[in-house]
Amino acid sequence: PGYNSCPIGSTFFNHKLLIMREMQSVTLKDVDQHKFVRAFATFLKKSGKLKVPEWVDLVKNGKHKELAPYDQDWYYTRCAALVRHIYFRSPIGVVQ
Repeated sequence: PGYNSCPIGSTFFNHKLLIMREMQSVTLKDVDQHKFVRAFATFLKKSGKLKVPEWVDLVKNGKHKELAPYDQDWYYTRCAALVRHIYFRSPIGVVQ
């Protein structure tokens, strides 16, 4: 009984083990930064857990800018970029 008694089962089991051995872990360093920030910004927007302040549409991105950002979702993009930045430079935060 078991996988060895059935030729199809043993082939399937051995194939699964081979695939599991070849799988490598993927970290944030392995992912394209633009794709991650776009995807995470979309996630933040769809999840609804991030409350966008009311003053966001009145703000500029820098003192050298004359107008507010054209992208309506720039706040989500900025937050996603900050999350990526903190991930690479952790431990970072407030310490007592």
